Amino acid sequence: MGCYLEDLAPRTGADALQEHVWPADIRGGLSMVVVFEIFHLWNILHEVILSQEANVHVWRLYGSRQFSSKSSYRAFFSGSISFEPW
Repeated sequence: MGCYLEDLAPRTGADALQEHVWPADIRGGLSMVVVFEIFHLWNILHEVILSQEANVHVWRLYGSRQFSSKSSYRAFFSGSISFEPW
C-alpha cells in the first residue's frame, strides 16, 4: 500500500519551511522510493526563502513586462525568420 509524503508529515507550510524542520516530522515505514523523494524534495526546498511581501508577476518576454496575447504571440515567434512580404 503506497502513501504520499503529505500523509507522513503532520506539519506543512511556512512554519516548517522557515525552520527547516519538516523532515524531522516524517514518521512511519519508508520505502526507498519515499526516501528518495524526501531527499529530492529537501534539495529543492533547501534554498527556499519565504517573505511576507506580495508576489509580483512579471512577463519578461516583452519590454512592457505586462502579459498580453500579442506579446505571447511575438514571444512564440522570437528568433524565427520572417519572409517579406508575408
